[in-house]
Amino acid sequence: MKKAIVLAEQAFTIVSLLLYSKGLLYVIISGGFSEGDGLEQASDYRLIPIFFLVNYVLTIFLLITRWKKVIYVFGKDWFTWILVGLAVISSLWSFSPTLTLTHSNQCS
Repeated sequence: MKKAIVLAEQAFTIVSLLLYSKGLLYVIISGGFSEGDGLEQASDYRLIPIFFLVNYVLTIFLLITRWKKVIYVFGKDWFTWILVGLAVISSLWSFSPTLTLTHSNQCS
C-alpha cells in the first residue's frame, strides 16, 4: 500500500511539472497546431484553469495529510524559505509587476 502511495505521489509530481511547463498541455489541447503553421485553428483553452485548480486541490490535500513532514521540512531547511522568498519578490524586477502578480496563481 505504501509503495502505491509513493508511486502516485511521484506520478503527481511529474504531471504537475508537465502542467506548469505549459508545453505539452497546449499542444495536446490544440491538436498539434501552432501559430507558425499558417492555419486557422481555434483551440478551446478553457480546460487549462480546471487542470490547475485540480492540481491546487490535490496539492493542498497532500500538504494537509502530510502536515508534520511539511512543518519539519520548512522548519529545518532554510533553503526552502529562500526559494519561496525569491519567488515572492521576483515580481519586483518583472517588466510588468502587476501583470506578474495577477498571473502568478495560474488559475486566471
